[in-house]
Amino acid sequence: MDLHFSPRIIEIGKGKSERLQSIIEKNFGNVNAGLITGGNRVKQIAENVITHFNSKILTIVLKNTLSEDIKKIEKEIVKENVKLIIGIGGGSVLDTSKLIAYHINIPFLSFPTTLSNDGIYSPIVVIKNDKRLKREWTPLPEGIIVDTDIIKDAPYNTILAGIGDLIANLSAVQDWQISSIHTGEEINYEALYLSKGAAERFLYYILSQDTQNKDKFLTNLTESLIMSGISMAVAGSSRPASGSEHLISHCLDRIMGKPLLHGIQAGIAAIFTLSLQHSGYLPAVKKMYKSISFPLSLVKSGVTKDVFISAVECAPEIRKRFTVLNIKDKKEIENAIKESGITE
Repeated sequence: MDLHFSPRIIEIGKGKSERLQSIIEKNFGNVNAGLITGGNRVKQIAENVITHFNSKILTIVLKNTLSEDIKKIEKEIVKENVKLIIGIGGGSVLDTSKLIAYHINIPFLSFPTTLSNDGIYSPIVVIKNDKRLKREWTPLPEGIIVDTDIIKDAPYNTILAGIGDLIANLSAVQDWQISSIHTGEEINYEALYLSKGAAERFLYYILSQDTQNKDKFLTNLTESLIMSGISMAVAGSSRPASGSEHLISHCLDRIMGKPLLHGIQAGIAAIFTLSLQHSGYLPAVKKMYKSISFPLSLVKSGVTKDVFISAVECAPEIRKRFTVLNIKDKKEIENAIKESGITE
């Protein structure tokens, strides 16, 4: 597959599931397609999507992400001569489908059933295998199809998670600049501005609306998450969309028995890291969060101050990525926790 930095197909709007077959035929011809989905809600969505096809389509329900089971799916897809994979579901389904398509060297279409993170259109795959997370780099999907009627029915906290993951970009790009100053790390400014612009456009879109049209809201969020994913492809790493706030979230995953959704954790942690960075974005972010009922407090979300401090202390060691946490002492961290209000 050829590398590319923009989707061949972007379809966002109402009733897109009913037009999926015609979208495929328009862009790929009469291709033999395979569909990978998950259980429960996403399986029902996939079954409904299939009813709009006038031909049989191979459907695989992903039960786990163990390496041996992924290989079995790959063999089945090759045996059935599938030339296009469509992933219908959330993060695990989309990442696994993307990885399978990459291994077999056939195109992949992303059909997210929620907008919980920028993984809906990104070059990074995270696979859980025997309780260990494995990250791999793949080409960007050939395209993305988002049916806003389906997204509207997703739990609202998953939408908030997508917003938190997106707003975290504002912290991540500042960390990148901090690292450049202190370590000489090279910055890809095209990627940096794509990432920052993705977060800014959504932030100021929400702040400028007196009344929110839900379809426009979801379309804007989708477009911004796509931009965020593209920024990582351009950079060749997750650097433009993952900084100190993501490291803190990963540490919370390790420390807490039952962590919050990743985007919620990263979004709340971003309030703290933006405060630590003395970012001018902080007041606007907090105002926007309040307007959409995003949780501003870790404590009210079930995370104690001590747990959060432990995650902050753990964060610089979780991966080799220089951030604001590498240049701040305990007193400055305590002040930022207090000033950000995340533990109130």
